[in-house]
Amino acid sequence: MTGRYPKHQLYINFCVALGILYLVLYRVLQQNAWNGVLMSHSRAKAPETEHVYNSQMPASLEYVYNPPEQSGIYDPGRPFSIDPSFIEHLDLPPKSFFQLTNATVRKFVFVTAVDTSHFAEAKDCIASIQHNFPDHHILLYDLGLEKWEINQVNIWCNVDYRKFDVKAYPKHVGRITHKAFKFLVIQEVLAQYGAAFWIDASFRATDPVDSWQDIFDLALHNGGIVMVYNETGEMPLTNYAWSDPYMFQFLPTDLDVQKSLIQQCSCAVLIYNTEFVFRHVLWWMYLCSLERECITRASGTASVDWQNLDPEELKTTFVVHRYDQSALNTILGNLFGYDQSKYTTVDNHNIIKRMPTDMYQVKTCR
Repeated sequence: MTGRYPKHQLYINFCVALGILYLVLYRVLQQNAWNGVLMSHSRAKAPETEHVYNSQMPASLEYVYNPPEQSGIYDPGRPFSIDPSFIEHLDLPPKSFFQLTNATVRKFVFVTAVDTSHFAEAKDCIASIQHNFPDHHILLYDLGLEKWEINQVNIWCNVDYRKFDVKAYPKHVGRITHKAFKFLVIQEVLAQYGAAFWIDASFRATDPVDSWQDIFDLALHNGGIVMVYNETGEMPLTNYAWSDPYMFQFLPTDLDVQKSLIQQCSCAVLIYNTEFVFRHVLWWMYLCSLERECITRASGTASVDWQNLDPEELKTTFVVHRYDQSALNTILGNLFGYDQSKYTTVDNHNIIKRMPTDMYQVKTCR
């Protein structure tokens, strides 16, 4: 009839209006989180005793990082702007949390991820785990393997092959050298198993599980996360020197303290998906990984000739960004009041080592 919309046009207009309303509300919620009005953030205090967590969904997820009280920083970070579809793809928030106790602390899986350029290293890494952890499951994520390499993985004992769906995430995640994929892989594993030991392909597990008791004790004590490989090089750099200053806009911290804290390696990390670790570490690692300007704004190439700088200059000069390693060191430093003994073991180079390839023989079962 003339002068009246057809019914289908009214329906289309209604859907468009509803979509616009959704986007407006989403941005308002993010802005209110930035102002601390709607999404209040309880300032975390690191646990002092063994924790057991009940399975329950968190009440809300925040998109603005507020440093915990013990960091001494009270200004919130820049809001993360993340497409909700990526959060849904990661199956977040968790449907349940890991219950970390003496009885469950050894119930974790190993996980690594490689492309074809690191396949030989991964083969040796997995062989070392098979040798020292014969009862533990191993997941290998494919970041770009050849068909013949995939066929090999499929016959290795205790190993599950997984293809990482890089197209399910923002474009920057596809730049493998920038490591934005790492904690997204970890979340996929935690969603299924609840606990995981991430190990870079260049490292080897050189001692059996009975040698890991100090690592397990620390995880039980701090709520469920341990950086296992302690950085002790001839001239290790500080977290300030190895972090793009722009990242600190999202993850504010005490920069003076970061100029004295040695950045620890994220090449070997034991993680339990407890509520404490999810709320105060993992959630922010996921957001940073999905936000290009947080995880990968700077290049991984050294900006200065740092080997010619004196030790004092090294503490206060930005040298190179280390992506997930920079973010994890910042978040854990804040959470534990910059006391690295609360989340990093003193020296486990006898347990996890960076070693040459062809040190172990991979076991096949199929």
